[in-house]
Amino acid sequence: MSKKIRGHKGSKFNISVTGRHVDVTDAMKEYAWEKLEKVKKYFPRVIDIHIIMDTEKFRQKVEVNLQGNHFDFHATEVSEDMYSSIDKVMSKVERQLKKYKGKIQDHRVSREVIPAIPYEETMDEDFEPKIIKSENFLPKPMFLDEAALELKSANSDFLVFTNADDERINVVYKRKDGHLGLIET
Repeated sequence: MSKKIRGHKGSKFNISVTGRHVDVTDAMKEYAWEKLEKVKKYFPRVIDIHIIMDTEKFRQKVEVNLQGNHFDFHATEVSEDMYSSIDKVMSKVERQLKKYKGKIQDHRVSREVIPAIPYEETMDEDFEPKIIKSENFLPKPMFLDEAALELKSANSDFLVFTNADDERINVVYKRKDGHLGLIET
């Protein structure tokens, strides 16, 4: 049985539950679906989640396969109680998602802070502007809402990325009024 759940900004993802050697009750499905609600806050672009519940003698095994844009996660837990296995595997998936999201947010080139010199002081006749520091950017593919989320948590005023919708280089930047701007190339 599968279920469609609305994610971040109206996106939908499928959750399917399969039972091996066990009849999966509606209560077990609902319990697993409730635990998966936490996934929505980590990644809005989760595409598909497949939960497999299995019984092997006295062991209750739960596997979760989670697919999204540019990532796949797999987690398995075994215990003597199916609900306990669901709890354990969901906490494992949540840890994986937090770690992955942290990697995405931390994967930035740190910027050197350069003190501002008033414009009048630089207006010499012999003044030749110099490039103080250059940075190499490897734009990674992401959706616009993911780029905005990453920029908000960044210590930067802009983010260069490849738009996953049209595969073009875009720049998201922080405006003085507090909103975000977008430059499409």
